[in-house]
Amino acid sequence: MARDQGSWSVTRVGAAAIRIVFEGHLTAENGAASAARCVSLFGRDPMHLIVDAPRFETYEPAARSAWQSTLWPLRSQITGVTLHNRKPLVRMGVTAFGLFVGAPVTVVDSEEALQAALRRFM
Repeated sequence: MARDQGSWSVTRVGAAAIRIVFEGHLTAENGAASAARCVSLFGRDPMHLIVDAPRFETYEPAARSAWQSTLWPLRSQITGVTLHNRKPLVRMGVTAFGLFVGAPVTVVDSEEALQAALRRFM
C-alpha cells in the first residue's frame, strides 16, 4: 500500500530561525526538496531549526539522509533544533540529525511550548 506523500513547508522566522513543518509521510524526494529549501534560507547567519511537526507520522530513511547530507556543510551555523512531535520514530530521527550536525535538540510536547520557542526568534 502506497503512503501519501504528506506535505512540508520551510520558512524563515525572524533573523535567527527556520521553521520546518512536516505533515503525514515524508518521501525521499520531498526530504531532498525540503532540505534544499532550508539551506537556501541560511545565508551566512547562524540558525536555530524549529521542526513544527505534530502531525508528522513517518519518513523514508532516504529523507533523513537527504537532510543530513544537505545540511552537513552548514553544521557550524546550526545553533540548535526544537522539535514538536510525540512519535518515537520522529523524535529518534530528529535526535539523530542533531547528533550528526552537532546541535542540541529540545523536544516540546505542546503547541504552547512551540509558540514560546517561536517567539524567542521573532
